[in-house]
Amino acid sequence: MRLDDDRFVHDQYRSTARLEARISVWHPDAAGRWPQDVALAALAEREPGRLLEVGCGTGAFAERCAADLRCEVIALDMHWIAGKPPALPARLAAKTRYRMPDAACDVRAHGNNGIVATFDAPQWAPTPGQYLVLYDGDRCLGGGVIDAPLMTSRAPEASALDAVLE
Repeated sequence: MRLDDDRFVHDQYRSTARLEARISVWHPDAAGRWPQDVALAALAEREPGRLLEVGCGTGAFAERCAADLRCEVIALDMHWIAGKPPALPARLAAKTRYRMPDAACDVRAHGNNGIVATFDAPQWAPTPGQYLVLYDGDRCLGGGVIDAPLMTSRAPEASALDAVLE
């Protein structure tokens, strides 16, 4: 089996029956944990910057990751248009890329002149070296250089994660 073999991939995805066969192997383990729960917990623990679901079926797992994981972006060297930062923590909007729609986030101070923006939904390609720009409604507050995007659990349950990863 090779995922770079076009014919193999085509054969696997050409019918609903094959999709149903792949989905049928997903069942709880002896402890009652679903594989998707274990995979999601492992992803949250490792905090990947990006996630790509390949060949897993309907996209339901990717949708669940988007719902259960969120993206935190660390920005440094903040420049504030008013000359000083707003009162933090604050609920604001931000862009991680030009022409992207504003995205709701919680912003808190980080270090001497940085912030951490925790988005409600994962953001597409927040890239180190590019700028994170913050808004309060239509008013631009300022921005800073993206240092690191992180994926983190939206509602971590330490005991559940510990049990799954043991």
